[in-house]
Amino acid sequence: MGKVNHANQEPITMLIDYPKRSSRPLPMAIRAIRLRLGLNGTEFGLLLGATPGEISKYESGKNTPGVLRLMKLIRLASADQQKVLLLALSKYGLTAHDISTPLAPETIQQQPEALNV
Repeated sequence: MGKVNHANQEPITMLIDYPKRSSRPLPMAIRAIRLRLGLNGTEFGLLLGATPGEISKYESGKNTPGVLRLMKLIRLASADQQKVLLLALSKYGLTAHDISTPLAPETIQQQPEALNV
């Protein structure tokens, strides 16, 4: 229980803004791709053309990869991860039609409206 404000005997709640894991799908998808490939941050960075520090910032949600790195990630991603990455690409005005990477059939079948296909 929180501290009590003795003036009116109501608990004082202290709100701490911790991001929930489910509210951070892009950083989680990036980390999941790296772990699925069995790579450390340095190796994954070499694959994407990024520094280990940039990979760390992507996985923590402090930075978002640019278009070219998102497109590289899509090539390495599972169907569920592709959906998350495509939503990130949509912030740049791109749709599934704009990328040359073949998408997993499940990506297109499960969320065609989100992918604009």
